[in-house]
Amino acid sequence: MAKTKQKTRTERVEAAKAEGLRYHTAAAMDEPIDCAGGYSRAELDAAFDLVKNGSHWKGRINRRFRCEPDEVGCVEAAVVFFTGSVLEVDPLGGDRYHGRASGYWEAVGA
Repeated sequence: MAKTKQKTRTERVEAAKAEGLRYHTAAAMDEPIDCAGGYSRAELDAAFDLVKNGSHWKGRINRRFRCEPDEVGCVEAAVVFFTGSVLEVDPLGGDRYHGRASGYWEAVGA
């Protein structure tokens, strides 16, 4: 099986912007969100895509993911922004991490 090339942060953000434009204006996708560490909606969408539960975005998070070390803060902010839960991140070496969070349903008591 051929190894697929990991997308860069810029590529992930641009893809999130393109998807997000179905729901938000272009300006809204680029606007920094103060309560989310100043990251834009597009950055948060791209970061959350790295760790969200594959069955349902509101479910528990228990995923291995890859990103640059300076992107981990954005991934953590994205989990808080979308689920209200806190991501626990364990470095696995290089650009590999393991993240766990309770997810939206548990965070809101559903």
